[in-house]
Amino acid sequence: MHGTKWSRVAVAAAILGLTLGIAGKASAGPDDRKLDRQIRLFETIVDDMLVESPNWLVQGRHDTRGRYRDGKGARFTFDASLVNQGWGGGKWWKFWRDGHDDGVVIIDMDDLEDLDKDEIDSLVRSEKRSGERRKARSIERGERLYERGKAELFDTMISFAEILTSVPDSETLEVVAYLDDCDYFYEKDLRTLTVTAKMSDLRAFAAGRIDEEAMIKRLTIDES
Repeated sequence: MHGTKWSRVAVAAAILGLTLGIAGKASAGPDDRKLDRQIRLFETIVDDMLVESPNWLVQGRHDTRGRYRDGKGARFTFDASLVNQGWGGGKWWKFWRDGHDDGVVIIDMDDLEDLDKDEIDSLVRSEKRSGERRKARSIERGERLYERGKAELFDTMISFAEILTSVPDSETLEVVAYLDDCDYFYEKDLRTLTVTAKMSDLRAFAAGRIDEEAMIKRLTIDES
């Protein structure tokens, strides 16, 4: 699994910066302010991973939203597609899917003037086969991007969960990706990726008591 671009020194500096910069909120107690700083910092880390990712595609830098759920743990959500697949990258497949059951074929009418019916039928069949090949290549590429994107998300979670010191061992870190506008997601009927980790496991990994492979196996992954 690839290494993250955030060093522990950078994380410490970010924590200090947030400590100095978010010192308001008179209505919140000290523990609430500390937890809020940690939530905001983890949002920033996930945002940076998404923006710098060669796999995930997000619409802005501040896409991640986090909150603490008392008794359950920290939950973070973001909306994402895949690079060169969504928000303009995969529109031909959406058009194909939204057309007739046998597909939509776009042919320049000037090409049909000198063709008889059998030749036109043959051209339409050829164009459909080309569209199916493009679709298959797009799906294959989308699968590769998605699997690599999941690995990036796992890496970010297990590398930086120790920031969330105010979340008890008995609770969890949960990250939810809402998936949209991508050929692969349409084909597999995927709308949501949810990754959950126990804080006790994440701290065991941070302390070196379990290795990365064991930590990854302890993640709960739900795709629906």
